[in-house]
Amino acid sequence: MAYDGPTVRVFAISLGSALGLALAVATPARGYVRTTVDGFADRPIFWVDRAISVELASGSSMDVGPVDLRAALDRSLATWTRAGGCTDIVLTDVGQALATTTNLDGGPLDRHNRVVVRESDWPAIVAPETLAITTVLYDRSSGAILDADTDMNAVSHVFSASDPPPADHDDVQNTLTHEMGHLLGFAHSPDAQATMFASAAPGETQKRDLAADDLHAICETYPTGGPTPTTVPMVHASGCGVVHERSRSAIGIVLVALVMLRWRGRLGSRRAARVGETASVANRP
Repeated sequence: MAYDGPTVRVFAISLGSALGLALAVATPARGYVRTTVDGFADRPIFWVDRAISVELASGSSMDVGPVDLRAALDRSLATWTRAGGCTDIVLTDVGQALATTTNLDGGPLDRHNRVVVRESDWPAIVAPETLAITTVLYDRSSGAILDADTDMNAVSHVFSASDPPPADHDDVQNTLTHEMGHLLGFAHSPDAQATMFASAAPGETQKRDLAADDLHAICETYPTGGPTPTTVPMVHASGCGVVHERSRSAIGIVLVALVMLRWRGRLGSRRAARVGETASVANRP
C-alpha cells in the first residue's frame, strides 16, 4: 500500500489559549467520542482484531525505572482488557520492542504498537505541555486501525510510579491508561470524570480507573461477541481539534494527546538543557 503524503489530525488543547480552556470547561458532558477518519465525521476508526499487542521499547529511560514502568503499563492494559465484563478487547504486553522508533519518526508501517519514553528530541510540532501523544495509523477506506504508537514526554515532565505520586509529578499509569484509550480509537471525552478527558493535573490518578463514560465507550464499541459499530453520530468535543490538510492518502494518521492541566514553573528548567533541539513529524514517502 503506497503512501502519498498523509493527512495529519492533531487533537490537543492549547493551554496558552483562553478560548481552548473555556471550551473545555464549558462543554457539557455528551458521552464518549470515537476518533473518525479525516473528512468523514461519521466513519470511526477501530480495531478489527480485538487481541492487541503492545511493546515497551527497550532503551527507554525516565524518572521511573524499567520495572516500575512496565508494571504501570501492564496495569493500564489490564484496565481496558475485558472492562466491565461486556467487551472482549484484550490488550497484551508482548515484551521488549526491537526498535525505539514510533510513527512520530515517520518510516514504513510496521504494525508494532510501541510505547516509547522520550527524554530528548520531543517534536517541536507538539506543545511541551503535552504529557504523551499516541499516533494512530488507519486504513482510510474502512477506518481499520493498522498501528498505534505512544510517545511519553519526559523532556518536559517528571513522571512517577509512586502510589500516590508526588503532587508535582505526573503519574505514569494515569497517563498510559488515557493513551491506551486513544490506541483503541477513542478521542477526548467532554466528561471531566472520564479517563479520556483531555487534560490531567500534576499528581492526578483519576484516569487510572475507567469512569462510566469510558465503560460505555469500550462496551458499545467492542461488545463481547458483537460487531463494532462502523458509523457514529456527527458529534465532536469542542475545543479539541486542529486539522492540518496535506493530501488524501490510503493511510491516515491521527495524533491524540493528553495535556497538562496547568503550566508548571519548573518546566523551563527541565527543558533548559535541551534548548535548540528540534524535531518534526516526518512525511512518509
